Amino acid sequence: MKKTKKYQLSQWEKSDRIVMEDFNSDNAKVEAALTAHDNALASLSSGKADKTVTTSLQTQLNAKADKSTTNSLQTQVDARTIMSAGAYTGDSDLGATATRTISLGFTPKAVLVTRWDGVTHEGAAYYGGLAVAGHPADVSPEYPVVEIVDGGFRVYCSQNPYICANYTNYRYRYVAFA
Repeated sequence: MKKTKKYQLSQWEKSDRIVMEDFNSDNAKVEAALTAHDNALASLSSGKADKTVTTSLQTQLNAKADKSTTNSLQTQVDARTIMSAGAYTGDSDLGATATRTISLGFTPKAVLVTRWDGVTHEGAAYYGGLAVAGHPADVSPEYPVVEIVDGGFRVYCSQNPYICANYTNYRYRYVAFA
């Protein structure tokens, strides 16, 4: 008599002699598998898996990937990225150099500021840009447009050159990553 590959259940052919023990053995295997499945589902219905289920899953995972790989992935998950996205409306005229700090509640490693339509530079005007820690978005070192500061980022507005990252009544969008 043939058996199934995975669970070794009986697969009769017309020429096989049918024996009650084969049926009983198959039914016992199916019963045990269904019971284990039901128990696993019941332990998950409370929102928590019991120790045997998590241990079994860990054993399966360890068989698929070495421990250093799983530890590396866990480290990456634990070091979650904080992100903030938002908008502001400018409040400075081009007549005088002015700055404005946007507070985030954390100091970002990178921040991207754009005009409401996604533009960062048009003609001679600079509306934003990508600033990373220690490197502001700027026209030149003496003319920053966006820079990271403790707890947020700072935007600038000036007439010469036309730095318009906080120009009156313009809407801006930003995304910041810690």
